[in-house]
Amino acid sequence: MKYTKPVSDLIKLGDPRDTSPSQEDWIDYSTLDITQKDIPQLIELLTDMDLYFQDSDLPEVWASLHAWRALAQLKAKEAIPHLIKLLDNEEYEDSDWVTDEFPKVFGMIGEEGIKPLKSYLYNSSKEEYPRITAAHGLEQIAEYNPDKRQKCIEILSDFLTQSTDEVMTLNGFVASFLVDLEAVNEINAIRDAYDRDIIDYSIQGDLEDVELELGLRQERSTPRPNYMKSYYEPIYRELPYQRETKKIGRNEPCPCGSGKKYKKCCLNKAA
Repeated sequence: MKYTKPVSDLIKLGDPRDTSPSQEDWIDYSTLDITQKDIPQLIELLTDMDLYFQDSDLPEVWASLHAWRALAQLKAKEAIPHLIKLLDNEEYEDSDWVTDEFPKVFGMIGEEGIKPLKSYLYNSSKEEYPRITAAHGLEQIAEYNPDKRQKCIEILSDFLTQSTDEVMTLNGFVASFLVDLEAVNEINAIRDAYDRDIIDYSIQGDLEDVELELGLRQERSTPRPNYMKSYYEPIYRELPYQRETKKIGRNEPCPCGSGKKYKKCCLNKAA
C-alpha cells in the first residue's frame, strides 16, 4: 500500500529506544498530526508484513509498533480484530514488544476489547502464551477503565475456576493479574485453583504469597519455598559453583530497566 502523510512519516521513526530510554515513554502521535482519519492507514501499517520483514537495521521494521501505539492513543476500536488476529501470527507471538505492549494497547482502547479477549483467553485451541497476553489485556482494560474493572475481574476469576492443569503457566499469570487488581473478593476462586494444583508457583508464588499480597494474612505459616528450584535444578547440577547474587523478587522492579515488575517482564521470558 502507498502510505500518505502523516502515516508515512511513522515508517521513518525507527527504534523508539533511540529517542527514549524507557519503553513506557511513547511519542504523542498527535504531535505528528495523526488523527482519527488516519485509522484505516494505521491498520494497514499495523499488518504490513512486507515492512515487518525488512532488514532488522532498517527503520521500517518498527512501523507496526508505531502503528499500534498510535491506534492505542486514538482509542481505535476498529483495530481490535486486527490486533487479535496478530496474536495468532507466529512472528508476532515471539516478539517481546507484542507481549509487553499489546496489553497496554487493549487497555487504552478500552471496553470494546473485553469480549474478543475473553473469547481468545477461553479458546483452548490457542497457544498458551498468546492467551497470557489476552488475559493481561483484560487486566489492563480494568486498570485503564475503572468502570469495567469488576467485569474484567469476573472474567479472569471465572476462567481460573474452569481451567485445568494443562495450562499451569497461564493459570499462574491469571492469578497474578487478579492479585494486581487487588481482587480480594475472588480469593475463593484462587484458593480453589491452588487446591487443585493447577498453578505454576514460579509466577505468583504459593497461596500464602497471594494471601500476603492481598492483605489476608500478616505472615507466612510455612517456610517460603524456592519456586524456581525444580525448573533450574537440572541445569545447576551441570554448572560449576558460582557465588550467589541477590535474588530478584517477583514484585521488585525488573533489572532490565523496563520499569515493570519482574514477574510482568523478564520472569515470563526466563520461564
